[in-house]
Amino acid sequence: MRLFRKARKDGPALDQSERWVLGSGTYEGRPIVLRINLQAIEAMRSGRYAYQVGVAVPLHFPDDRGFPGSGEADRLHEIEDLLVEAIAGAKGGVHVATLSTDGMREFVFYTCRPDPVPPAVKGLEERVKTHELQMMIRHDPQWTVFGALRAMLAKGPTARH
Repeated sequence: MRLFRKARKDGPALDQSERWVLGSGTYEGRPIVLRINLQAIEAMRSGRYAYQVGVAVPLHFPDDRGFPGSGEADRLHEIEDLLVEAIAGAKGGVHVATLSTDGMREFVFYTCRPDPVPPAVKGLEERVKTHELQMMIRHDPQWTVFGALRAMLAKGPTARH
């Protein structure tokens, strides 16, 4: 998993100074690696982003801990960039976290407009032929998913800034 990514604009509430924190630990007895965009707290405070979007990508070749190998990880980084462009860039969402656990990579976003997201993700299926994209959207105005991920990261023994 790449620790540092080029800065990019993830929506109108954020600027170019994203601040990602990386950590690892366990969730329900399984290893997890988690990266959170702490700059997204500004978007959370704005109250405009009430819908949580999760896009899960099942891994083809997870290692014995459930994480992707280097070749598959490279493709997952490309998928992440496409999702960020489709959801955060074009649809006004905010990319708040990426996690890997139990044979899955999941990308977490918040958006103020959920309706354009399913067609945007569906449109990516033509470009992402190597992996299945499983998407869900739910109303989460309190950002409970983001809060749970932040709390998990705070408990993790290897969290780094």
